Amino acid sequence: MVKEKRGKELPEGKPKGRSKHFSSTRRQRNISHNHTRKPGIQLEDANFTKTLQTLKPHDHLCLIYESPEEWRAAAVPFIAVGLKHGEKCLYIADTSTADEIRKYLAEEGIDVASAEKSGQLAILHHAEAYTREDSFDPDSMIALLAEETEKAIAEGYPVLRVTGEMTWVLHGHPGSGKLLEYEAKLNRDFFPYHPCLAICQYDRWKFDSEVIKGVIMTHPLLVRGNRIYHNFYYIPPEEFLDRKHAELEAQHWLNNLEREQQIQDTLRQAEEKLRVTIESIPQGVTVSDLNGKILQVNNAVLQLHGYSRQELIGRNAFTLIAEEDRAQAMDNLKKTFETGRSGTLEYTFTRRDGSTFPAQLSAALIKDGSGKPIGFVAVTEDISDRKKMQEQLILTERLASIGQLAAGMAHELNNPLTGIIGLSDMLLEKDLPKNTKEDVVTINKEARRTANVVQGLLAFTREQGTEKVLVDINNIIRQVLRLRSYEQRAKNIEVDALLDPALPQVMGNGTQLQQVFINIVINAEQAMVGAHGMGKLTIATERVGDKVRASITDDGPGISPDNMKKLFTPFFTTKGVGKGTGLGLSICHGIVTEHGGKLYAESELAKVTAFVVELPIGK
Repeated sequence: MVKEKRGKELPEGKPKGRSKHFSSTRRQRNISHNHTRKPGIQLEDANFTKTLQTLKPHDHLCLIYESPEEWRAAAVPFIAVGLKHGEKCLYIADTSTADEIRKYLAEEGIDVASAEKSGQLAILHHAEAYTREDSFDPDSMIALLAEETEKAIAEGYPVLRVTGEMTWVLHGHPGSGKLLEYEAKLNRDFFPYHPCLAICQYDRWKFDSEVIKGVIMTHPLLVRGNRIYHNFYYIPPEEFLDRKHAELEAQHWLNNLEREQQIQDTLRQAEEKLRVTIESIPQGVTVSDLNGKILQVNNAVLQLHGYSRQELIGRNAFTLIAEEDRAQAMDNLKKTFETGRSGTLEYTFTRRDGSTFPAQLSAALIKDGSGKPIGFVAVTEDISDRKKMQEQLILTERLASIGQLAAGMAHELNNPLTGIIGLSDMLLEKDLPKNTKEDVVTINKEARRTANVVQGLLAFTREQGTEKVLVDINNIIRQVLRLRSYEQRAKNIEVDALLDPALPQVMGNGTQLQQVFINIVINAEQAMVGAHGMGKLTIATERVGDKVRASITDDGPGISPDNMKKLFTPFFTTKGVGKGTGLGLSICHGIVTEHGGKLYAESELAKVTAFVVELPIGK
């Protein structure tokens, strides 16, 4: 036995001569490289050329091919990758010819002539390698590979890459029966110590099944088609070469049962962990194929759309998007497929009951190991509440700007109105002709009414104090009806006042609340006259719990659903240009809100409209 410097006993016949460079490389080797990977796990279901990038020095692979096409698709790129990476490459041929190999390498973009001339590529016949002197000896072949590896390292190459056709074994050369012994010794005596990686090629249909079985057991890595597998059936060389080989092999297979079960359990646990993770995401998660067919959804998707899981699986994901947004969504997803870039966009989605909701959709491609797109994962988030908050923020900002404008207008109007009221009061103290006095009374009354509006604006914009006392809503309504009685009679409007005599008082500013009811009543009058030239106005009050409720109902044309949404929005009006500012109802809404109450509308198109004022009972 020959002692290796690290203290490990190596068999006699082990190559002794090693360059200083090679010894350094040997010290840096990863001896456990072929034994630390989990067996039975596929490296990459990918383009084979890309898969080859994962290989490292000390890797020992077996290519079992079933057609010339499979042989070429694996063996030729294996050498081509090494040449492109600046490695020294050796091809040991048998059934293929050197010219055939040169042709295929050229098709892979290799300058074969230059590679051979520089010595980076060598194409040998099996007689120059495996069966020198017409016989095969495992130890001599291992010595040859060690010599070629040391030579490659001495020439400055980082690694020797070898592939050899093994069909020569079938020619009946002496020593061919030691084939499997050779493969096992490579794993024990050569690959752990030398920066070499190799593929041994076996034609599936030319070798006996027992030989193929032995070949599988002696290679840590297997190549099948365009895949590389860590071999679940690999037998370590110390077991394979042992005299109790059969017993150890049986134990190995028994151990594999447990290992396989552990792998299956690990996969199941990983799948369960993934499922739990997806289900814990509060947003909707949908997994679909490239055609949009839904493969998986989480519970959030079911809650968003109101479908059961069985109803969604197999359905096209685009049918969950409202029809008006569907084409755009499909176009955007096509762009995601083409560019590989994901994004977040807003669409309208549908529920099972036909209702809709706004949501943000983030979609990303799902790719396989080769980078090929195989589907989409989409995350959907309902943004209904967020949009309401945004709309409220916009409304608040608009109200702030309106308040500044209204305050300025009120200040500008306040002084001349004070003068008009004062002068008209003075004129009324004089002895005026009857017709003139009636005109002055009208001027005084309208000036005071306008002054009340100005005071309401000032209160709305908080430019004036809003002193509150106990007030009777019934009295306020009666005052409003008295002020509007002349106009109502002139416009053929019938008024029905259903006022609760036991109505509690509320704490409020009488002037502001009068302005609220005047505005609502005038709007109702205008709506009825504009539609029918006449109408009926019903005002009712009642106590509801700890609140006073007053409703003003007209039999005008009603309000459309779209307009209902914008009813209290500043500057919104359905009146013609110059006929309305769109501020009346927004000011009323602000006054009622400031009083701790609610103002809302109910309408049935083409029939009736009711404005409802609710105010807390005074204490």
